[in-house]
Amino acid sequence: MPGLTIDAYRGIFAILPTPFNKDLSVDYGALESIVDFCAACGVHGVVTPANASEQPMLMDEERYKIIETAVARAAGRMPVVAGVTAANAYIAEKLTRQACGAGADALMAMPPYIVKAGPSAIKEYYLAIDGAAGVPVIIQNYGGPPVGTPMSPQLMLDICAASERVWFIKEECQFSSQLITETLKLAKQRPDNKLAGIMGGKAGKFIIEEHIRGSAGNMPACEISDVHVKIWNLCVEGKFAEAQVMLDIVQPLLNFESIYGSFCYKEVLRRRGVIPAAYSRSVGDPHFDEYDIKELDRIMEAITPLFDVK
Repeated sequence: MPGLTIDAYRGIFAILPTPFNKDLSVDYGALESIVDFCAACGVHGVVTPANASEQPMLMDEERYKIIETAVARAAGRMPVVAGVTAANAYIAEKLTRQACGAGADALMAMPPYIVKAGPSAIKEYYLAIDGAAGVPVIIQNYGGPPVGTPMSPQLMLDICAASERVWFIKEECQFSSQLITETLKLAKQRPDNKLAGIMGGKAGKFIIEEHIRGSAGNMPACEISDVHVKIWNLCVEGKFAEAQVMLDIVQPLLNFESIYGSFCYKEVLRRRGVIPAAYSRSVGDPHFDEYDIKELDRIMEAITPLFDVK
């Protein structure tokens, strides 16, 4: 049976954007190309579908086929984390069984994201996922509107303690670096602690600070995975000054990405020859205008020398 081990939950777990054809159907061939690109970049794992995958814009049957495609293409080269975020515990349980049936190595979920739930309902939701899962589960603590429901460190640790396989957290709420420190500190004080690791998000903007605070890694979108992997590896080697130089060079892109979301991820992948087009179903992200295109041209010129995968 597949499964993400505690030791393997470290490094860069890249989130796969969902590529679309011009008619906005899923381009599964392009998805396979993205998986191959991530493998060539040396990522430690891949994640799909998640927020950077436009998960709320996908139909349930598409979510299953995306996971199935990613698992088949990864072919054991790296673990595949399947997103099973849902509107309620009933649907999340069904998605969990599908993802495990497709061969996912781990699962990740935010709390219910349409009608928001309170702490007790959130706990029941994760326990429903845990009960249906045959693999480890990651709590995604995302605070951004409109889908996010921030959870306290105490609640997340309570969920871990009450579950069999909820072992990991992805922390990407406001003040995420401080929350990583707080959660790890509280975990050490609990005799019932089952937390095995926390990863950051936020496009890897704070990857160095998070590493110093004890994070297990980061889950950014995948368009510069080779650079994110190099930054993480430098941190592991204790070469923080070198890592900071590299991070400073790519920060303009990460800032640009935070504004334009899926349009940015996909346009960079298109420019790198990974996918043929940058179509998106997202209704919330603004499209590029002529000035944005010129700014992205400038940013890409500066960071292209850092790419290992051409």
